Amino acid sequence: MLAALIFVTGLSVRLYKLDSQTLECEKFYTLPAATGHQYVYLSREAKAAPITMPSSTDEYRRVLVSESGLGLRPVTAVLKRNVHLPAYFYFMHYWIASFGNTEFALRLPSAFFGALAVMMLCFLGRELSGISVGVLSALLLAFSPEQIYFSQQARMYPLLVLLAISSSYLLLIAARRADTAWIYLLYACLSIIGFMFSAGLLTARGQLRGKPDRHREMALYVDSQTSGPQKPLAIAEGLNSIPLAMAYYGKNNMDVLRFKWITDQLEQRSFLDVLGQRREVLLLVSGQSQAAKLLSENGFRMEAKSYLVM
Repeated sequence: MLAALIFVTGLSVRLYKLDSQTLECEKFYTLPAATGHQYVYLSREAKAAPITMPSSTDEYRRVLVSESGLGLRPVTAVLKRNVHLPAYFYFMHYWIASFGNTEFALRLPSAFFGALAVMMLCFLGRELSGISVGVLSALLLAFSPEQIYFSQQARMYPLLVLLAISSSYLLLIAARRADTAWIYLLYACLSIIGFMFSAGLLTARGQLRGKPDRHREMALYVDSQTSGPQKPLAIAEGLNSIPLAMAYYGKNNMDVLRFKWITDQLEQRSFLDVLGQRREVLLLVSGQSQAAKLLSENGFRMEAKSYLVM
């Protein structure tokens, strides 16, 4: 009964305003990885398998949903290249297929993993020093701002915390009761299979962001600037999440070209041919821009903060 109360307490604070923030850049990487779509342009990198990159927001929207009938093979292919821990993304593959890719649905598993970690810490503390220590430790974890923050993100971090605490608890039980050692050994094997190297549990760490990324705001602003009859063109430079955010939050359909892809194409054709002879370009940049220099060298001039026109 006490364990259930602690779990509900931990879950309640993690569900509070679960979908109030926009998805951040790392969370946009969870979506295509879990649905089995490569989201990083790789064609010029060593040993990179040739892939067809999306070139419009409509095509990027298809990257955010699972393709039926393909199972986990595409997910495994993406994870091999991007070196992510597979178990979480395998789980999210079927979760997204069942419950969709809304902000709330994407973050809900992390909230549950975080609440389970709180409950398991209560068990661990009880085994080590008694029920009072277990309850106090669980409450500290339940209301830790950092733990609440990561339990509201669509990433694997709360699951890693849960596995680390559970591993410690089962190891303690196995050491005290010889007949339960097989439980810890089974758990350890599953951890290694699911997460490649359990050492990652000891080294995984994160830092609180000063403020949430503004992906929704960016997408809505771009929509307001591209509502004319002509299909607009955007160049995305920097974070790989930019075109994914445009597809997730934006309503309009527009062409979106990765700057890295453009520079590769310049070896075969002219810059204007790559742009489809467009004379107006929306430049979406994270960090310093090389695209602005390339546009300027090809006769474009800055007309406003968000546009470069011929």
